[in-house]
Amino acid sequence: MADIVFGGGMGAARAAAVRRGATLVEPSAFFGGRELPQIPENGGRTSAANRQMVSDCYGSAPFCPPPKARDVAVFKDKDVVGLPLNPWTIRGLVSREDYGRLLSGQLRARGEVLFRMLKGGGVEERTYRDWVLHRYGKETYALLHRPYAEKRFGDPGQLHISAARVHHASTTREEVFLGSEPERGISLLKSQIDRVSLDTSVEGLGLVDGRVRTLQTNQGGLEVDAGLYYSGRPIDLLSLLGDAVTPSLRADCGKLVARHRIQVAFELVDAPDSEAKAIHWLSESHPFYLVQDISRSTDTSRRFWCGQISVSESSQLWHAPQGVFEEMAETCVKALGFPDVVRGTVGVDRLAHYDPGWVGVWHPVHARIRASLSKIGIELVGRTGLHRFLDAGEELALVDSQRNSGGVLDEDLLRLLGDPPVVLEDENQRLDAFVTR
Repeated sequence: MADIVFGGGMGAARAAAVRRGATLVEPSAFFGGRELPQIPENGGRTSAANRQMVSDCYGSAPFCPPPKARDVAVFKDKDVVGLPLNPWTIRGLVSREDYGRLLSGQLRARGEVLFRMLKGGGVEERTYRDWVLHRYGKETYALLHRPYAEKRFGDPGQLHISAARVHHASTTREEVFLGSEPERGISLLKSQIDRVSLDTSVEGLGLVDGRVRTLQTNQGGLEVDAGLYYSGRPIDLLSLLGDAVTPSLRADCGKLVARHRIQVAFELVDAPDSEAKAIHWLSESHPFYLVQDISRSTDTSRRFWCGQISVSESSQLWHAPQGVFEEMAETCVKALGFPDVVRGTVGVDRLAHYDPGWVGVWHPVHARIRASLSKIGIELVGRTGLHRFLDAGEELALVDSQRNSGGVLDEDLLRLLGDPPVVLEDENQRLDAFVTR
């Protein structure tokens, strides 16, 4: 008996690596779904507490140390400022007039929260917007947080609070990063998977007694006699399930909105070694929400950077010609004070429906979809699984550890996945404690 992971991409590959003896069904000709994949997506951030567990999953894939103070920075329209921000360094992002408004707004917001805490009843936080307003005030939210969140996620008022917990260091866990050597990491990842079937597209799913028992592929049939995991968009499963799709599941899948990702890579002319390796672009003046130094992933002395763009499914930018992105790269390097872009090196990679428009397990529609698919034997993993920002392999390892009550679990990760978005004097108190009070 062997598990089957289908849907493709690096999420499916890492899930298959965790499921020892699993079969990976990849629709493309490349392992991980791309010719030059990196492991894991989004830098592979994980906590130090889970380092050994993730290392076991990936066959001791290489780790690199946590970023230094200025490795990650933010930029608005003025200076590149290293993280974490504080009342002194934030002056490099805004004008003197705005700086005074931001500080007074922060003091007023924290005073209001303190008053509500002392009065009793706690502070309820459900969205990214709530998290920022309660800590930094309306002025900081409007000037710094909202423009960035809209570029990256869409409406911050509809974005689950866990996105803020991840991106704004509301947890104190020490972090390590995977994938400093992508080629070695990919090789190690492959070694953990029992069988890899490339160029294999799933054309249908056969159900017996309400459970998926067979996968019909262009290479023949596969019998499902153990776990079945899917890394991909839930809506793409509907055509494979055919008459087994209930009206409620079809309606729910149509309600989930995903965003497209556009990656624009370019080489710099005689670029000096930049202190910041990743720069979050806060203002609305440029489509990039993040610019990263990817030179370490190219095994060359040449300097490559990559800009990240997230757009809605209806955005015209998704269909923009090459020249638009070349101009975008040139505008970016001028604003940041970098050398010119090497002509002919701008590459554009379009990833359709890459970024789920929901985050975390508290989206009611997403929860219903996961429950409906689980009933027929399909478990979602990867970017559409438990959490968009949680690596697929670590996700399954955490679920297994929680079920078996074994292994080392990171308290912040469990809180990120399982605790309701309600804050009291002690952030770790659960909803039942709040109701009892």
